[in-house]
Amino acid sequence: MRRTVNGKVYDTKTSELCYFSDLSASFSNECVYMTESVWKTETGEFFLCFDCEPMWHLFDAETRKTLKKRCKSITPITEDDVDLWLEEQDNIYM
Repeated sequence: MRRTVNGKVYDTKTSELCYFSDLSASFSNECVYMTESVWKTETGEFFLCFDCEPMWHLFDAETRKTLKKRCKSITPITEDDVDLWLEEQDNIYM
């Protein structure tokens, strides 16, 4: 995933994956795929990547459009934010 935030480009293809958390859940035997991951850029900056695939058929067209924008996001974070994120996670993979 590649996004520009405040004029800076964050790209998972050119960054190092540090931590990965699987937040997937099952509702009525249908899986909702959700992950959060922490990445480190080549210049040493961190960012949080959120990716999800909801059960699209449950939503109308306008809601799907809104969700698609939110389901693939990148948020720059500090090293302190990384520590806080790690404390909040139940299943982390490195």
